[in-house]
Amino acid sequence: MSPKLRISSSPWFGMDDDGFLHVKRVDENWALTFDFAKRMASDETVNSATWVCSVQSGVDASASSMISGSTTNSGTKSTQLVIDGVDGVTYVLVCTLTTSAQVLHGVGLMMVSNKVRGDGTIR
Repeated sequence: MSPKLRISSSPWFGMDDDGFLHVKRVDENWALTFDFAKRMASDETVNSATWVCSVQSGVDASASSMISGSTTNSGTKSTQLVIDGVDGVTYVLVCTLTTSAQVLHGVGLMMVSNKVRGDGTIR
């Protein structure tokens, strides 16, 4: 079972439980969090996490530069600041979490579009 994708600063990230793709504006910065609680044992600890951003559709030669700063890990969660992007491009974000017992992966999709207003409506 995939980890539930949670965000800490915006309701517009990743795919929800119904498979709906959410959208971020180019000028927004999001702190994105994967929670691996359902896939970790109670005595398991996080050793490290690495986040990678790549293009799923569209063109962005510098997709990896959307990952900004250091990853923060707390308990069963890994959080990463994601910035910028190219209008019209859909990105795949992958978090690889290494614990005291296993390696886990969290995957989310994010589209970047300036056609979305701050309230989530489309112009």
